Amino acid sequence: MNLVDRNISYWPRAGVNLWGVPKCGTTAMKHYLYERECGKPFEGPEMNIHSACEYITPEEANSNGLRNWGTVREPVERFMSIWKDLCVKRPERGRDAGISPCWTPEELARFLWLESAEDVHLLPQWEFLSDANNLLPVLAGKFCVRKNVSGCIEVPLTSKTFEYVTSEYFVDYPNYYKALYGNCYE
Repeated sequence: MNLVDRNISYWPRAGVNLWGVPKCGTTAMKHYLYERECGKPFEGPEMNIHSACEYITPEEANSNGLRNWGTVREPVERFMSIWKDLCVKRPERGRDAGISPCWTPEELARFLWLESAEDVHLLPQWEFLSDANNLLPVLAGKFCVRKNVSGCIEVPLTSKTFEYVTSEYFVDYPNYYKALYGNCYE
C-alpha cells in the first residue's frame, strides 16, 4: 500500500495522527482537523481534502509523540456504505476497481468474497490499523445516519450478502467490538 492509500495523516496543531479507514468517517474528520489546523474551513470540493493532507508512515506515527487516533465501523454497515459509494454515487470509481454500477449489494459482496480487492475501499479495516501502537478508536460503533440532498438509499440486505460480508471481514469484528465496548488501550 502506498503512503496516500495507507491514509495516516499528520495534524501537529491538533496533536493527532489520524489513521484513516475508508468509509468510516475519515473525510469528515479530515475536514474538521484541517479547519482546526489552518484556522479556516477547507475550500474546494469535499473529496479534495485528501490531497491537502500530509501523510506519514506507521513508523513515523508511532514515534512522533502525537496521539494515534482512528475510527472503526460495524463491518456490514461499512460494506453497505461501500456499495452505495462505488455502485451508486461514484460509479466511475467503482468501474476503476472492476465493479459494475448495476450490481446489487449481493453481487458486490460475492465479487469481494471471490476476488482480490484492488481498491482501498474494499480492504478490511484491520489492514489500515494493523501497524498502530497505542491506537484509541474513539468514535467507534454506529455512525449517525447521514442524510444528504439525494436522500438515503434503502436496499434490503439478503442473508447471502450478510454471509459473504461477514466471512470476508470477519477479522474486523474483534476491533469493532473492542472499540464499541471500551476495551481500547491508550
